[in-house]
Amino acid sequence: MKDPNFLDFIRQRECSYCGSSGGNQAHHLRIGSIGTSRKPSDYAVLPLCFHCHDFIHNDPELFKETLSLGDMCIEVVKSLNEFNWNFSSLHREKKVKIKEADYYQKTFK
Repeated sequence: MKDPNFLDFIRQRECSYCGSSGGNQAHHLRIGSIGTSRKPSDYAVLPLCFHCHDFIHNDPELFKETLSLGDMCIEVVKSLNEFNWNFSSLHREKKVKIKEADYYQKTFK
């Protein structure tokens, strides 16, 4: 599943490994039976800076020793929750603005 908005959101988060912020990359997690020929869902990603992203691709076993699969999954869930909360807030704000516009249109016709 592709979601460019979520990937933009991920790139703004701190690196899940070293904590650096801004200009990060989205690292797609390949978990379970997903083959390496297809990229996993855009929702299964970690924000990583350029150096850490390079590190995970060049030495995945060492990377996994310091950031476990469980930790990676927790980071993915945190990102999804924050993204959904932000999306929901914007959606609620838009609904309120639409209701206000409807009210003013009816009141001042």
